Amino acid sequence: MKSHNLSEEEKLELLSVGAGIYALADFLEKGGMELVGEKLTLLGKDPIHSYNLRGRVDSRAVWGGAVIGLSVGAVRGGLVGCAGGTILFPGLGTETGCVGGAVFGGALGFIEGAATGIAGSLLLTCFR
Repeated sequence: MKSHNLSEEEKLELLSVGAGIYALADFLEKGGMELVGEKLTLLGKDPIHSYNLRGRVDSRAVWGGAVIGLSVGAVRGGLVGCAGGTILFPGLGTETGCVGGAVFGGALGFIEGAATGIAGSLLLTCFR
């Protein structure tokens, strides 16, 4: 699609959300939590035997939460965008609202789902 109705601010927001998603994915793929443990070991703290640092993040649960959040967010954002676009400018506004709402809703849902997956993993594994 060559034509779009996104403002410069919306384009920048979309780019920053995308960069954040890629940074989180890169961190998790490269074993970011293990790197944190290594750094703490270098500081003289043993992450395996420390009571507060026994929590583990299950990357599969994080990705699962992110994908579910993306799906739910895209649907929810699409519905809200369709309704808002139809009210403001019937026809073309409906299409633009649907697409824009789905994109931004999906991106926000992805981030929320990933954060929920991380929080859930830590909540279930730490302080045991």
